[in-house]
Amino acid sequence: MKIDYSISVRGKAENDSIIGFLNTYFKSKATSVFGFSKHCKLYGGRPYFLPELSEDDFEIMEASGIGYRIPLQNTLATEKDFYDSFNFLERHHRQGNSVILARDRFVPLFREHFPLYEIEASVIKNIHSVENIIKSLDKYDTVVPDPYWFENKNPTIPLEYRPRLRLFANAGCMYTCPERICYTAMSKMNLGVGKFRCSATEGVKRDHKGSMYDLNAERYINDGYTKFKLLRSKGTTGY
Repeated sequence: MKIDYSISVRGKAENDSIIGFLNTYFKSKATSVFGFSKHCKLYGGRPYFLPELSEDDFEIMEASGIGYRIPLQNTLATEKDFYDSFNFLERHHRQGNSVILARDRFVPLFREHFPLYEIEASVIKNIHSVENIIKSLDKYDTVVPDPYWFENKNPTIPLEYRPRLRLFANAGCMYTCPERICYTAMSKMNLGVGKFRCSATEGVKRDHKGSMYDLNAERYINDGYTKFKLLRSKGTTGY
């Protein structure tokens, strides 16, 4: 059974080789990577400061069969922002690449204008029921369910849907965060307005015991799940 690992390039400098980065921080072979290249108004999930992936990286990735999962989970972007991003989206539009979305309204636009992209429902959508997973799979190619709910509730997902879920192999601060107010704040920042906000610094109580939680990927694989999202703690190796 082939395991699909999508690996974060967060913290990678643009001039660092993608292969060197993956070999240094991750033991698993990447099927795809996710992170920022040139600026795009649709970026979400975290704030954009500098590119992490270079044109040289994309040439290497394409030659090596490594896809680019583009984090476009901006929750406040408009249809105009989508059309303003056309050049960026055309640059990466190829088989094997995918877009991560948090708003359903963008799905038909991508289906119409960029049909080669696979479309993934972001964890930001807070999908935390079997019913919502199945409903979301009517629109999206892949769904990322809430990792805390999935790990602790251990839901029974029909076998035919399991290959279309992407699960966290590990998770950072969002895993136990009760409000996740940062996502809206980071969407604003990527549109050039607002400032960073975090529930940890604004008096919201949360149970967060460390910088990274290793989740039960081995159990997931044994249960027939094949797609995983993999992060790293800064300065440490990955999963």
